[in-house]
Amino acid sequence: MANQIRIKMRLFILLILVTMTSCRKNFALRANIKGKVINHSTQKPINNAKVLFIDCLNSDCNGETPTFTNEKGDFYIKNEIQKYFFIKPNKYSRPNYSYTLVISKKGYIADTLDVRNYNIESNTIILDLIKLKQKK
Repeated sequence: MANQIRIKMRLFILLILVTMTSCRKNFALRANIKGKVINHSTQKPINNAKVLFIDCLNSDCNGETPTFTNEKGDFYIKNEIQKYFFIKPNKYSRPNYSYTLVISKKGYIADTLDVRNYNIESNTIILDLIKLKQKK
């Protein structure tokens, strides 16, 4: 009798664990970001420009990893996903949430953009041409 109770209890716990893992969902805290960086005066692509998305204004957040443009001036920042079980996270619950994108390259004046000002298509923020001016 005690053995049957243990077996039923183990099956019940297994059922709960399977149910919890199947309820796990993804929530996009930030969409993908893509764009192109060019020289303001020559309109030519800028290779190896540093593109940094700053998602928080303090150091308690995820930490920022820069992306660099390719030889065509293009860059792509992958979206940020958070997994959750039952309660959907809120991107605004992080302290001092920011939407700032900083583009810089040695010899150029850095530019800062707010990604909320751009269109989102298929979970991707599409930026206009980003034109950096050369330092004099």
